[in-house]
Amino acid sequence: MARASTDKTFSGNYLQCIRGWKHVDGDIPRKNMIANPECKAATERMLGRGEFEGKECNMDRHLENQKPYFETVARLTLEAAHDSDTVVVSHAT
Repeated sequence: MARASTDKTFSGNYLQCIRGWKHVDGDIPRKNMIANPECKAATERMLGRGEFEGKECNMDRHLENQKPYFETVARLTLEAAHDSDTVVVSHAT
């Protein structure tokens, strides 16, 4: 985890290519939101866009809105673990 634009994806891809680790990019839901309705809904909910734009957001609600996005990343990570003993996940947090 690191701030945005600090080459997390590059590092994960490097580990996948050079070390043979499986890389799960934590931005996959955001990157696939045009082609995948589930990813679109999870991303818009987390970012407060689309139907979630302008809705009141306290801390509990904010955490609840992040849940579908991170459930998608967790599912992809578990799927990657079926193929590899070593998995790296990158995400800006």
